[in-house]
Amino acid sequence: GYSTQNLSQNEIRLRGEIQRTTLALNQAAREQERLAAQRARQQVNHDAQQNFYNASNNFQTGVQTVKTISAPLVDAIDVAMQFEKQMSKVKALTQMDNIKNGNLAVVQKEMADLEAQAKELGATTQYTMTQAAEAQGYFAMAGWNAEKIMKGLPPTVNLAIASATDLARAADIVSDDLTAFGMTEDQVGHMTDAFAYAVNHSNQNLETMHEALKYAAPIAAAWGASMEDTTAATMMMANAGVKGSQAGTALRMGLLRLAGPPKKASKALDELGLSMSDATAMAMESKAAQEAYGLNIDDSLEPMDKMSSVIRQLSERFKTMSKDEQLAATTAIFGANAATGWMNIIKAGPEKFDEFREA
Repeated sequence: GYSTQNLSQNEIRLRGEIQRTTLALNQAAREQERLAAQRARQQVNHDAQQNFYNASNNFQTGVQTVKTISAPLVDAIDVAMQFEKQMSKVKALTQMDNIKNGNLAVVQKEMADLEAQAKELGATTQYTMTQAAEAQGYFAMAGWNAEKIMKGLPPTVNLAIASATDLARAADIVSDDLTAFGMTEDQVGHMTDAFAYAVNHSNQNLETMHEALKYAAPIAAAWGASMEDTTAATMMMANAGVKGSQAGTALRMGLLRLAGPPKKASKALDELGLSMSDATAMAMESKAAQEAYGLNIDDSLEPMDKMSSVIRQLSERFKTMSKDEQLAATTAIFGANAATGWMNIIKAGPEKFDEFREA
C-alpha cells in the first residue's frame, strides 16, 4: 500500500511547488503592473509632446493667419503714407505764396483738386496715385502752379504710357524740354503728342530722344528751328543709328555753324569748349561752304520752314555729287563731328523730314 510517510513527503513537495508557483505568479503580476505603469507614463509623455506640438502648430498658424489678415492693412497704411508724403511735397512747392498771404481757402481747394486728380489717375491708369503725385511734384519743381499741373498731367500720362516710361520721369522730361524750346505749359499737350509719335516711329525711346534734345533744343530754338523740326531731326538720325548725346551734339554743332558767331550765346560756346575766335573760324568755314554749294539760309522763314529749306536745298545738291563730294560738303558746312548725323538727315530727304515734323 501507499505509506503514510510517502504521502507526507508528496504533500510537502506539492505545497512547495504551489508556493513557488504562487510566488512566480505574484512576480509576474507585479511585472505586469510595472509594465502597465511604464506604458502609462510613456503615453502621458507622448500625449504631452503631442499636445505641445499641436499647440505650437496652432500658435504658428495663428501668427501666420494674423500676418495674412494684417498684410493688406499694413500695405494700405504704407501706400497712404507714401501718398501723403508726395502730396506734402507738392503742397510745399505750389502753395508757398498762398500760405504766406493767408489764402488758406485757396490752399485747401487746390490741394483737394490735386489730390483728387492723383487718386483718379491711380484708379483709371496703370500708374498708382503715388506715382501720379510724384509726377505732380516734378511739374511743381519746374515752377508750375496747381492749375497748370492739372492741365499738364493727363497728356503726360498718355506720353508715359505710349513710350513705356515711368510717369515721374516723363513729367521731368516734358518740363525740361518745354523750357529748352521756350514753350509754355499750355503747349504741353502738343509736345507730348509729338514726342509720342516720335518714339513710336523711330529707333529711339523717350530717354534717348530727351538726351539728344538736351544738347540741341536751346540752340535749335535760338537758330529758329521749331520743336517739331528738332524732334524730326532726332528721328531721322536715330533711324540711321545716331541717337542720344551723339545726335544732340551733331545737331547742336551743325546749327551753331549755320548760325554764325553773332547768334551764339557765350554759355553755349563754353559748353563746347570753344572760344569766340574758334567759333568765328568755324562760322567762316561753314559760310564759305554754304556759298560754294549754293546753300541759302533765309532767316525770314518761319521756324517750321527754316530747317526744311536747308535740307531741301542740300538734298537737291547731293543729286549731282559723288559720295566723296557729299561727305566733303557736309563736313565743310556742319563740321567733322556733326557730319555723320546731318548726312543721314539730308540723304533721308525733305519728304521724310516733312512727314515726321507734320505728323
